[in-house]
Amino acid sequence: MWPFWAPSRRGAVDRALTLAGLAPGERFVDLGCGDGRVLAAAARRGAQVVGIEYDPDLVEQARRRLERAGLPGEIVHGDIFEVDIDAEVIFTYLTPGTLQELTPRFQAMAPGTRLVTLDFAVPDLEPEQSTKTLNLYRLPARERPPATKTGWPAGATLVVTVPDRQSLTCIELLHAGGPVELAVSPELLGAAAVKVGRSETGTGRPVAVDLRWEGAPEGTLVVGRIAVDAGATHPVYALFATEEGGHWELTDAAAAQLDRRLRSGPPPQSSVELLEAASAVA
Repeated sequence: MWPFWAPSRRGAVDRALTLAGLAPGERFVDLGCGDGRVLAAAARRGAQVVGIEYDPDLVEQARRRLERAGLPGEIVHGDIFEVDIDAEVIFTYLTPGTLQELTPRFQAMAPGTRLVTLDFAVPDLEPEQSTKTLNLYRLPARERPPATKTGWPAGATLVVTVPDRQSLTCIELLHAGGPVELAVSPELLGAAAVKVGRSETGTGRPVAVDLRWEGAPEGTLVVGRIAVDAGATHPVYALFATEEGGHWELTDAAAAQLDRRLRSGPPPQSSVELLEAASAVA
């Protein structure tokens, strides 16, 4: 397992269940159910709910939530890649890399099963409906067509993230085809856990790369590199700061300008300074 958990937002949960068309009596499964808040919302709509969760502390939280509310439901302590899934509606709030790993399971579900994801789309599949934060798939879903251009989405990635807890950055690479071999610089591995969603793929297919930042002292600037298949490296700049976070894609020229600035003086201490140092943002 690759643990990363953040609570689902209440308003988003209600919209997700409505988008999925969840009806009373339907079997509902939350993959990575966390503290059980999504299960409680689905149970209040009359669904038969099952949550699958790997973290034992969250398993107990989810069970207590249902018990306190007097709601029926089952919480399974297990691995979402191994536990049997029997559902008419599946909910997930999982990272792109994990969703990509789960895609074969999704595509093998009973025809007509509805899958709704919060915040992150399934990299390989075409949603039936989408909003700003939600994606609905009717399984088995259509695959995204392969791209004609392969490689990284931009010259570099710049991130401002929180200093005191885990956070996530997601990058999607369009692969040239074949085995996926990821090389990560020591600087980046010291600050983040890195997960790739595919070990092998076709030409022009997406590969999800998740970076789970582990937190660092305020003002820490991490400069690292990711390379796939011994090809072109993708620079990643991450500043740990209490200001509002952000994710920017830089052109090659902007990344080169930022590198020159980092070599010539003290490191920038805010996203404004970083962007000014880069001088151009794609």
